[in-house]
Amino acid sequence: MKFDDARLEQSRREAEDRIRNFNTLTLAVIRSHLLIEQTMDNFLEAALFHPEYVCKTFGFDQKVKLCRSMCFNEDGDQIWKIVKAANELRNTIAHSLGGETAGKPGSKPASPAQLLFAEKIAQEKGVVIADEAKASSAAMSAWIESNLRIERGKRRRKPGNTPPKSTMPKWRGSNKGSGRRKPDAAAAPPTPAR
Repeated sequence: MKFDDARLEQSRREAEDRIRNFNTLTLAVIRSHLLIEQTMDNFLEAALFHPEYVCKTFGFDQKVKLCRSMCFNEDGDQIWKIVKAANELRNTIAHSLGGETAGKPGSKPASPAQLLFAEKIAQEKGVVIADEAKASSAAMSAWIESNLRIERGKRRRKPGNTPPKSTMPKWRGSNKGSGRRKPDAAAAPPTPAR
């Protein structure tokens, strides 16, 4: 790509427009979200033996759940409601940076693939897709995501996706030990010492 390429100039103009559209409240929400995440990272680095496996790989929601699980008074602490609300607000802003917000004029309509997928979910769950969800791609994505959530332990495999069973006979030895047979002392003579 050359510096005088029209695509580069178009991309630069779009970036400038997005920056101009950032208002003080938007920046405050994003800064607050970053501050909350840094605070959780600091807590996890202090509390865990190997925080590098968490801080760099876990997402915001996973960090919230881990931090919350390590609190003494988790039930009575209102901060978790605030953290959840801040994360939802940040996600709403982040997913509407291109100017698309659910239901507003000019927002991208839901795609045919989204509609088909949503109809399949609605049919399986016996629910109706709200008209507000059909208003835009962002609203449809949110509806699909909220209706795809499966309670832990409720996941089911499709009947055709079960792995084939082994044809090898099962070991019927005692339940003690690791299941390996120990070599017979009489079968192998000891090796001579050199």
